[in-house]
Amino acid sequence: MSGATQMMQRKKEKKRKAILDAAITVFSSHGYRKARVADIASQAKVGDGTIYLYYPDKARLMMAVFRELIDTQLNAWKEQIDPQQSNLEQLQQFFYFHADFFTKNPNFARFYAIEMRQLPQLQQTDHSRWPLYNYHEAISSLIRNAISAGEIRKIDTDVFVSMLLGTMEYVLTEWVYHNYEKSLHSINAKLIDILHNGLKLVDKERLL
Repeated sequence: MSGATQMMQRKKEKKRKAILDAAITVFSSHGYRKARVADIASQAKVGDGTIYLYYPDKARLMMAVFRELIDTQLNAWKEQIDPQQSNLEQLQQFFYFHADFFTKNPNFARFYAIEMRQLPQLQQTDHSRWPLYNYHEAISSLIRNAISAGEIRKIDTDVFVSMLLGTMEYVLTEWVYHNYEKSLHSINAKLIDILHNGLKLVDKERLL
């Protein structure tokens, strides 16, 4: 690849990133339905037509933003994984990592928990194109490995992962609607306790 071609590719990628960053800001501030492509273009300092060169419509841009956000977070989490940890410890770290991220970036929490509901029609037959697909696969892999390693009993992985993702979405939605009053880390610790201990009574409680 020539130097000129590489420079063009870098310029194109920089512009694409500027569009995605601008879209996050506008979607988070105005919501998906009220957000305008013109506002995103203005925020990104590009022409309206430039956005359509990258994304054919607002819905596809929204999908790209979700995918970028989720993939970036998954990659950052994977870089922090300690290979000496058990699969369940890695799953626990997954929850702590995301609680920390959303606490520091509440606009992203709104974006994830609320705005994604505006796009149910885009969850097509090819589920690999749905932004949460990579989340689902990352957690599923940990659960399958935990079963193989004898860390947990054999369970229906898809049902369990759907339950976890649904809980994450509900907690974030409640957190956003209540103006970020509660601590995500506190809620996270309670969820992890339930995950580890289930609904069974511990020995001390049996004596009461």
